[in-house]
Amino acid sequence: MTTDPAYEPWDGYEDEDDEDALIRRLELKVDESRDRYDRAYAQAVCAAVASHEQLKQQRSDDRYRQRLHQRASDLYDDVGGWQRS
Repeated sequence: MTTDPAYEPWDGYEDEDDEDALIRRLELKVDESRDRYDRAYAQAVCAAVASHEQLKQQRSDDRYRQRLHQRASDLYDDVGGWQRS
């Protein structure tokens, strides 16, 4: 199965083989948006990753990344509880 690059959460997402590297990049994107208090961006990037991985799971794609899917979902839930400091 090929994935249309237009649907990747960010450029080069599917080219990365290291799931831990993708998790770190997702966390970095969320941390940077937290510094700017940009909840909308943080939620969007988490939703994009979770949705992308869920679609691969539903298609029985062997490139499905369960830990990344779960981390994106967890971060999405966390972002909803952000408070201004």
